[in-house]
Amino acid sequence: MEKTKERLTTSEAAEELGVTEGRIRQMMKAGIIIDVEKFGKSHAISAAEINKLKQTERKSGRPLKVKK
Repeated sequence: MEKTKERLTTSEAAEELGVTEGRIRQMMKAGIIIDVEKFGKSHAISAAEINKLKQTERKSGRPLKVKK
């Protein structure tokens, strides 16, 4: 029986989503990834949060710049 993890590191989350660790940190800062616990310098991200993101459709590429 394989036990599923409840929390993932930023590198594990990045691998699951097919993005870089830097992009995971950007998503946390932007509020796209919300369920995060910080332990010292490390972050633990909810596996449910990552699964939810995997199911949503995301556009690839750089986001458009907002003109002011």
